[in-house]
Amino acid sequence: MTNTKRVYPDLFAYLQPYRFRNELLDNYFQDYKYQKVINKILPEFEAIVLEQAEKRDYNLILEPRSSKIEKLSTKDSLLYFMDAMGVEYLGYIMSVCRELQLNAKITVCRCELPSITSRNKEFLELWDEKQIVSIKDIDDIKHHGKFDYDYYSNSKLPLHLMKEMETIHDTFEKIRNKLISGGMIKRAVMIADHGASRLAVLHDTENIWEMEEKGQHSGRCCPKSDADVQPDYATDAGDFWALANYDRFRGGRRANVEVHGGATLEEICVPIIELTYSDGKIEVHLMSVDAEAVDFTGALEIEVSFRKKAAIKIFMTAELPDVSITVDGKSYEAEPLENGFYRVNMPDLRKPGTYSVDVYSEDNIVAEKLTLIVKREGQREKDLL
Repeated sequence: MTNTKRVYPDLFAYLQPYRFRNELLDNYFQDYKYQKVINKILPEFEAIVLEQAEKRDYNLILEPRSSKIEKLSTKDSLLYFMDAMGVEYLGYIMSVCRELQLNAKITVCRCELPSITSRNKEFLELWDEKQIVSIKDIDDIKHHGKFDYDYYSNSKLPLHLMKEMETIHDTFEKIRNKLISGGMIKRAVMIADHGASRLAVLHDTENIWEMEEKGQHSGRCCPKSDADVQPDYATDAGDFWALANYDRFRGGRRANVEVHGGATLEEICVPIIELTYSDGKIEVHLMSVDAEAVDFTGALEIEVSFRKKAAIKIFMTAELPDVSITVDGKSYEAEPLENGFYRVNMPDLRKPGTYSVDVYSEDNIVAEKLTLIVKREGQREKDLL
């Protein structure tokens, strides 16, 4: 990954994990992105896809997008309608936001089935037509032949990923420029209608079930008929069947880059991203929980024992919402105190060692690679002897 960061920083950023704060989604989308890049489906991942095709945990994990958009403010804002931009890009998006000094509040939710645009445009009704900016490039790249990407004629390599990231970066640059222009626009809201699946294209298989109607949207969904029996791995989507595995219904043309219409996680998980601009530098310091003043020198050392659980205080020069930290890849929520102080309890952090701490507000990194040294209680005295 070190070489990737140096040679192709955008790809490195794409492969960075996004904190969904849900183990299934965290693991699923890291594995999905890796397989999209290597252009191969791993058997253990397909087993998870088939398991989720039956269990459909997304119904419990994620709320429908329609329940989230009602809380959005449209005042002094623009809506960026990102056609086919699923949550796989969120790691890359957070990297772009840090580069452009954009603060992002991200809500991950699920779209309506089947995962097609005509069923997922309800959010457009909230904004005046003059407030809406439609970005169709990602959708056009995936299955409308833009830039001539084709799975069957371009060595089957995921070359389109470069253009997808370029489109996202260009859009965020335009948003940043709009927000700093000094006009009436103070906020941008980016919403996707649905995601898409590259792996369903790689799988390249037809469903064995014969439907009365032909498959639509590259065979990922199919209109219902009274003569139909519900196929294996198909989700009831009203007047459609939507496939939750990597097959396609017969009669639908094969997708040439990516596909949507089905019910895999990459097709139905969608982001709502609220963006504001901030060029203010925030200082962040780690402190012991009993410290009364901020110590600006040296790395923080804390002691732990069977009875004494790991805990720290954080001081920030600005009070921010939804503060959390990650230590050794694990996330911990911060409890706000007063005057820029926060407390973080880490009861399962028991192993002595030196740790790297990243501090977040919502989904934005406020500080990274702060040093925390954990020692066993009494170790300091033993070291002096």
